[in-house]
This record gives sequence, C-alpha cells and structure tokens, in this order.
Amino acid sequence: MTETNRAVPILIGVLVATCVVMFPVFQNGFVYDDLFVFIIHDRIYDLSNIPAFFTHSTMYAVDRVDPMVIDTYRPLTLTTFALDAALTGRVPFGYHVTNLILHLLCISLVFGVARVAMSKENRHLAWLPAAWFAFSPWIGEGHIWINGRSDPLCTAMVLASILVWDRALVSRRASLYALSGLFLFAALLSKEVALGVLPALVIWPRLEEVRPKWRERLFALAPLAASAGLYLLVRIRVLGGMRSYGDSSQLWSALSGFGLLFFDGLRTVIAPSAPYIRMMLDSYSGFGLAARVTLGLLALLLIAVAFVFRRRQAAFAWSLVFFAGTLGPVVLITTVTWPGFGRYLYLPLAGLSVGVVDLAVNGLRRLGVFDSSRLRVAFGVAVVAYLGLSAFLLRGFVRDFESDGTLYGAVIETDPTAPHGYGYLGMSLVNIHQPEASLEYLEKALLMRPNEVKYRVSLAQALLDLDRSEEAAALLGRWASEASPASAPMYLHRMSYALQETDPPRAVGALLACLRINSAWGSCLDRLAVLCRDDALGPSCRAALSRQLQNRTNAAIAPTVRAAVLLDAAE
Repeated sequence: MTETNRAVPILIGVLVATCVVMFPVFQNGFVYDDLFVFIIHDRIYDLSNIPAFFTHSTMYAVDRVDPMVIDTYRPLTLTTFALDAALTGRVPFGYHVTNLILHLLCISLVFGVARVAMSKENRHLAWLPAAWFAFSPWIGEGHIWINGRSDPLCTAMVLASILVWDRALVSRRASLYALSGLFLFAALLSKEVALGVLPALVIWPRLEEVRPKWRERLFALAPLAASAGLYLLVRIRVLGGMRSYGDSSQLWSALSGFGLLFFDGLRTVIAPSAPYIRMMLDSYSGFGLAARVTLGLLALLLIAVAFVFRRRQAAFAWSLVFFAGTLGPVVLITTVTWPGFGRYLYLPLAGLSVGVVDLAVNGLRRLGVFDSSRLRVAFGVAVVAYLGLSAFLLRGFVRDFESDGTLYGAVIETDPTAPHGYGYLGMSLVNIHQPEASLEYLEKALLMRPNEVKYRVSLAQALLDLDRSEEAAALLGRWASEASPASAPMYLHRMSYALQETDPPRAVGALLACLRINSAWGSCLDRLAVLCRDDALGPSCRAALSRQLQNRTNAAIAPTVRAAVLLDAAE
C-alpha cells in the first residue's frame, strides 16, 4: 500500500476515534438558546413552516419580531431542525446524531481539500489537518451544542463547493461550476460568514497549476460571485436591509477589533487549552485603540507576506486568507453581548489546518526530520501527543454541555471574573422557574456589568415571579429612563407586566412609550392588544388607552394602536 493510499484508512480511524470521543454528547440535553428553539416555541415542529423560514429572519423560529441590531438569516439551518423534529420531536438524541454526522462529514471534506491543496509531496499526510480539525477542543462549541449547527452545516457546504470548483478548474465543465455556486448559496443560507471564502478562492493553489487566462478565471469565479450576489439580494429583501450592525460607531468599534480576533483565534486553535463559553466583549474590553490598531496592522502584514510568497507556500497563503476572511465578519459580534467564541472558529480552522500543516511539514522536510528514522519517530510521538491532548480536552467540553448548570458552571470555575457565567446561569434559572435561586447570580453579574440589558430584564422577571411587582416596576422604570432608544423598549415592555394588576393606566403608558420610541417594536403592540382584550383587565385598559391616545404625544402612533386593539374612534 502506497503512502497516499494509507491516508484513507488513517482517516477512517480518525472518524471512528471522533465518534468515541464524542459519545457522551448523547447524554446532553438542550442548553443555552436551545431552550427557546426546541422547548418554549413550536415553529420547528410543523413542516408547513419551512417555506416561512426563507421569508423571515432566523428569530422567526422563536417568535421574535422586534428589531435587532444584528439579525441573521439562516433558513437552511432551521429547515434541518424541522426535519429532525419530524423524526425525533423534543428528544435531544436525534439532533445530536445529525450534528455528529455533519462534523464527520466536515472532517472528511477537510481531508479532501487537503488532498488537492497541499504540496504534492505532502498529500499523503492529508489525514493530519483532518485529525487536527476533528479533535480541536474549542471548535467543539459548533457541533456539541445543538443550536450551533449553522457552523458545521455551512462548513460542509463551503468545502463541498471548493472541491467541486477545483474539479471544474481541471475539467472546465460548466455544470460543475454551476454546482459549486449552488453549494456556496446553500452555505450562505446556513450562515452568512460563507461570504468570507471568496477572497481566498482568488489564490486557490490549483490556479497556480492550471494558470487560466484572466477571462477563464473570471468565468470560473462568476457562479460563486452570482451566488453571493443573489444571497445578498434575498437577505436585504427579507430583513429589510443588511442588518449586520447598529450604527457607524458600532461598526468602527467592531472593525478595530479585527487584529485582536485574528491573533486570538490563531492562538486558540494552535495551542490546545481547556475551552469554555467565552464572551469576547469582556475579553477585549481592556485593549485600547492603539493596541487594536497595532494588532490589526500586524494581521494585515502577515496576510500580505503570505500573499507575496504564495507561489512558494500556496496552501498556507490560501489558508491564511481563508482564515481571515471567514473569521473577519465575527468582529461585528464582538460589540454585542452574545457569548461564544469557539463556534466562530469552526469554518476558519477547516481551511487554516490545511495550510499550517503543509507549511510545518515543508519546514521539517527542509530540516531533514524525515530523513532520520529517530526524528520521524519523534515527530510521530509529538503528533499523537498533540492530538491526544486535544481529544481529551474536547471530551471534557462535551460533558460541560450536559445542562445549563454544567455549561455556565464551567465558565464560573474557569474564569470567576467573567460576568456572563453568573448572568447566563441566572437567566437559565429564571427560564426553568427557579427565580429565588437566580437572584444571587443575576445580582452578581450586574455588579460586574451594571448596564447589561439581558441581566436586568431577567432580574426583573425573577422579581415578578416572586410577586415583587412594585420592586420590579421601579427598577424597570429607572432603567428605561436611562436607556438608549435601542434598549428602552425592552424595559418598558417588561414593565407592563409588573403594572398590569396594580396600575393598568401606567402599564398602558409604558407600552405607548415603547411604541413612541420605536413604532416597529411588535411585542409592545401585541402586548397592548392582549391587555385590552383581557376579560378582567380589558375595560380599565381600554379606558386608559382612550384617554392617553388623545394626548398629542401619541398622535403619530394612534392609528396603528387603534387598529391593533380594535379601538373605535369614538373611544
């Protein structure tokens, strides 16, 4: 058996070992955002909703209709959840099976990409980047967590697109070019970061071999560019705009973090360490503008150097641009309080692993490592040790996702100074109706991050659940008066719940204030309609609403409110 043919049995061994490492995942339940998609709401449990996934934002799955600073459009991911739900209902097992299959598929596709992108003399080691990707502990967040599926699904489609496109470059078959474009479009419908692969394809290693003329190169890239353009048009139409950032200040703040994210990502995937759910906003808060700009320039310099020497190290140059391009969009999320980091590395590592292994093996070859049997053995031992440590850390991370308690408990244990560990544990306790237990964690999180909207709203909900409505209303009213237009509606919406029994006119006033700030905030309008149609609260609500709509400050929203509540003009 030749060295090249031996790579396939080794890959099979890697896939089997991955299943062994991941086996405890089948004991895990729904955690983090899984609760909203798979337990609280029912959208994915009706196959007739699948067409609607393609005409709404991703938040449609959890009945979220309010404007968001950053919105997502991932209908293909939601479709796979609906198909799983048709088979397994609300049992986590089936969803974990699909995630594991997708991860195994991605491992195999990384192997396929390595077989065509690495230097010819190194392709028999294509299993090595596949194994690195398989056992990388931090990216486990993307396939261990059920709702992280958008990353492996997107990665599978991207890698399939690249492999088909590579075959089209050799055969020059138009049908294969078209198929590669379809795969990329599917990747974009799974997660928007697939847009970042396009710059890397301009320096795909195969182009150095076939050397197409510029017209042929444009023809080859056309289906991929068309897929990206079509996706952007659909996204803009569905979301009413790109919805990728809030305002220019937030955009520039996010872009300044690119260097931090780039080098943080490189360090995380190269040096194995115990993973946990990180909050990048907290991690990067201590870096000033000078440090951010310096690291950003260093990242661009490294990419530029790799590009200049791309003919000597074609795979590495391609992989570094791939890594930067697919990780870059994540800077828009560093300015928003969404926990998670490892899942954003899933797609970038799929490309980076190929180029880094090729570069490392070329370097070792020049040093004569493979000419000595003793050094070859040492190299093998080092590889086994590295992969073994990675697999051990990955298996530990699998167990962290058993429940919200173990997941956020691991954050608190690993980094006791991280407010999101306490905050998200407190929010999860509110969601499972343990408000008394949640207070300690939410109050501690707010001591560390006093202005975090999610922690504040959850604390107010816990107080409501404990029948401490006046206390909740006072807090929400104060926070609403201090908040920005983006945050105030959330406080005012929750405030209506605190006041509905004790002071219905103030509850109505809070909802009208919400709509004055942002008339598109559907939750406040819906809440107003529900209150005024309630058998017990309806009369006082309608009377208060009628009086308040006569106020000039409410003139702009009055027609919309009257229509929603079915309030006559006479009222």
